[in-house]
Amino acid sequence: MGHRGPLDAAAWKQVRLHAHHTERILSRSPVLAPLAAIAGAHHERLDGSGYHRGTRADGISRLSRVLAAADAFAALRADRPYRPARTEAYAARELEREVREGRLCPDAVAAVRAACAQRRQLPALPAGLTAPAAEVLGYLARGREPKEIASALGIPGRTVKQHLEHIRHHTGITTRAGAALFAARHELVAPDRAVDPES
Repeated sequence: MGHRGPLDAAAWKQVRLHAHHTERILSRSPVLAPLAAIAGAHHERLDGSGYHRGTRADGISRLSRVLAAADAFAALRADRPYRPARTEAYAARELEREVREGRLCPDAVAAVRAACAQRRQLPALPAGLTAPAAEVLGYLARGREPKEIASALGIPGRTVKQHLEHIRHHTGITTRAGAALFAARHELVAPDRAVDPES
């Protein structure tokens, strides 16, 4: 059984290392290395109270500031073993409090809130599909094979298979013709992008 309740000091110390590990892992990939420092700073705060380096405002990039605000918002909106997910309004108030207390960047928080508002204006996807699954369905409707879809979206093949299972479960679609019809009816057909089948 997983941990229930607030973390003790030893567990919290281990949790705080995830930003450090994130940076180290990304830095080992030639493709992802440019993002390593940005991702590794997602728990830094303008007043130096964050982790894993305790960097202050001048040392935190604009992208890291946005990522920090987005991460804080997502954490509040997620269930935790010691508390339920918070409402979007509550999360927004908490981010604004972090701004007032000098920990989060006001421009970054404004960008996250604007993105949330834009998301709310998007039409609901049919049949309870997730946005990633709908994107996979759009490529499937164009006759793409799973390997080609993975290449086009830059995701692992196993992730494509998970999305295909999600699509079958929520729509009952079992054929390419059915996928094409469903995608066309709901305007989900992906643009015809070039795909390298060998990548």
